[in-house]
Amino acid sequence: DGEGNIDFFSDRQPIDGDRADIDVDLIEKQKKQLYRMEEEINHKVNALEKRIQQSARAHIIQEFGEGPVQVNLELDFSKIDQLQGDDKTKGQIKPQLISILLFHDTPHAAWTWLEQIGRHVWDGAEIAWSQAHVVDVVPSHNDPAGSKIEFIEKGKSEHQIWTVGLRGQQSGGLAMYINLQDNKHYHKRETCVGKVISGFETLQRVLEISRSQNYDISDSGIHIKLVTATHVAMRGDV
Repeated sequence: DGEGNIDFFSDRQPIDGDRADIDVDLIEKQKKQLYRMEEEINHKVNALEKRIQQSARAHIIQEFGEGPVQVNLELDFSKIDQLQGDDKTKGQIKPQLISILLFHDTPHAAWTWLEQIGRHVWDGAEIAWSQAHVVDVVPSHNDPAGSKIEFIEKGKSEHQIWTVGLRGQQSGGLAMYINLQDNKHYHKRETCVGKVISGFETLQRVLEISRSQNYDISDSGIHIKLVTATHVAMRGDV
């Protein structure tokens, strides 16, 4: 009757029918151990992420001071203006800017981006409307430091309309995009670093030019001449 219960991993035959119960108990014990290990690992990962965020905040304060930081994108439409024969006022037009206020609750991604801005990685980047719901900004050259976002930070305003997100590229490095609608369901695995606060007319012109090119984004002709970051003085600041 015991032929169906032969243990192929042991020369000893089972003495009674309790072996199945012993195996279940062992499996349950191992599962609990794995759960505890997972909790410990998650705790260590969370602690490491918090330390990285604290370090990033400290670097931002050291570089820019206490308070909000604003990123300014100065766009260059000269190539488009020349093609349209509209360069007669060259040198008389005010810089066409898009200004972005960085969020305080995603410091790791913000500092990673600010470091790249300081190395002029984003100067000369192309900006174009490539999808229905975002405007993409892609650097023209790779970051020599190879910096990247190590983990996803979840902010309170993630991927709402006019917010700015960062994503990794297959070739390495980062790309930036501006959300033209509420995209929190589409970009769950990407960090949102800030929000556009001015320059909507400039952004509208980017959309109009991109649409007129029949979705050909191989070269929109619109580039970011210069990207800068500055401390924003609040009321009461001296």
